[in-house]
Amino acid sequence: MIGYDTIHFYLEATHTNLGDIECVASKLEHEGLNRSTGEVWNSGHVGNLKVSVGGAGLVIKGSLAGFYYPNNTLPLSRGEVGRALESLSDTLQVDVKGASITRLDITSNFIMTHPARAYYDVLGPLTYFHRVRATGNTLYYCRGKENLQTLCFYDKERECTDSHKELPKVYKDSGNVLRYEARFNGRLGRQFNRPYVHASTLQSMDFFKEAVGKWGDLYFNINKLHNSLNMENIKTVSQAKDYICAIALQSLGADDVYKLLSEMKARRIFQDRNSYSRLKKSLENITHKFPSNGTNDLSRELDDEIRSVMAYA
Repeated sequence: MIGYDTIHFYLEATHTNLGDIECVASKLEHEGLNRSTGEVWNSGHVGNLKVSVGGAGLVIKGSLAGFYYPNNTLPLSRGEVGRALESLSDTLQVDVKGASITRLDITSNFIMTHPARAYYDVLGPLTYFHRVRATGNTLYYCRGKENLQTLCFYDKERECTDSHKELPKVYKDSGNVLRYEARFNGRLGRQFNRPYVHASTLQSMDFFKEAVGKWGDLYFNINKLHNSLNMENIKTVSQAKDYICAIALQSLGADDVYKLLSEMKARRIFQDRNSYSRLKKSLENITHKFPSNGTNDLSRELDDEIRSVMAYA
């Protein structure tokens, strides 16, 4: 199943009444002062959600799936998101359906043949994204300085164990649970090519299918690393040299290649900063010249899982 997880809401004060704002503020345990503006803010937690209230409006951050379900192990389906919003509105005593969405996570869990971390090695570079192996159990792709999009692959079973969450029996019996999240961090109207994205928009079938489509497209744009390379295109010494380089790059692994590039940048090997981007692009071009003879089993398994989710969303 695919659905929503972490969602950030912003409800402008002008879109509700002062009494509702004051009612929410009274439920929060902390009061603070913004030193730059002199504005008083109340903040605290409502369930698992972090809530802040000030003169500008209401901010809610956290996993709506975790608020509505016992924990956020299961994503929040499109069919359930309306009921979750109603539950949140009842709890806060303010209608949140008109709130703007400032972050949205689309996610799904997969029961895999191998441990989750085994699949990270077949996930290579992604154009415009920086690949970061944060821990042995987590792989990130972060886009640019603003980081408007983040992809995250991680071991959901390990995450539940570390955070003392109950893992559903269907996952517990498997033991190999890979989670893939696409996080849209800000400017959602621009990212989804519409004037705005409100909480009520999340219930729309058209919007949900578009979000799932972006989730899948981002995954399939990742360059997959395979075990064997195709030699059929080799006709010249130069091509043979590129083939050997492609094998060496694959053996080295994307993380180590990025470390070498970072070390070069730190040592200021090139005077022109654009040289690092040209070098990175040149290395990527070498790997693209030699596709795999056959799809790697791990890559094929993960590809099939993603396609299945997209087909039935």
